[in-house]
Amino acid sequence: MEWSKPLTPVTREKLLELCRTASYTLLLSNNIRRDVLLVNRYPDGYTVTFNPRRLRGLRMDEESCTGLIRRAILRGGVRGVVVRIAGGGGAPPGCCTPVHALRSCCSCIRLEAPVVAVQGVEVYTWFLAAAILMKHDVVCGSWRSS
Repeated sequence: MEWSKPLTPVTREKLLELCRTASYTLLLSNNIRRDVLLVNRYPDGYTVTFNPRRLRGLRMDEESCTGLIRRAILRGGVRGVVVRIAGGGGAPPGCCTPVHALRSCCSCIRLEAPVVAVQGVEVYTWFLAAAILMKHDVVCGSWRSS
């Protein structure tokens, strides 16, 4: 399926459109249709592919469906859903996934201590992670609904 609107920045409406497309195409009354490969192409270079032979967790309700798609976008894919960008283009300059942003920007988030000292100021690690993700959303577009 070819989309006319770009995938990024991801909004609640775009997630719902993709969710409805996947649900209506792949779900039967009590199972997942296994004989279809759903490929969604966006003009900004992103491709979201649903492979129903491997897909788990796709349900008709919007909350679980959008959650599955959101996780796939954040992680670059989950079982049965692959998110790719053609040629590395389409994302704003300097952008990466939120997980990569956390891993590359702050190794202290993986510490077991709930508090870390940053330039002499004690900061909760969850607050530091939230600040990094907020900066990521401002630069690269929010991955969550607004």
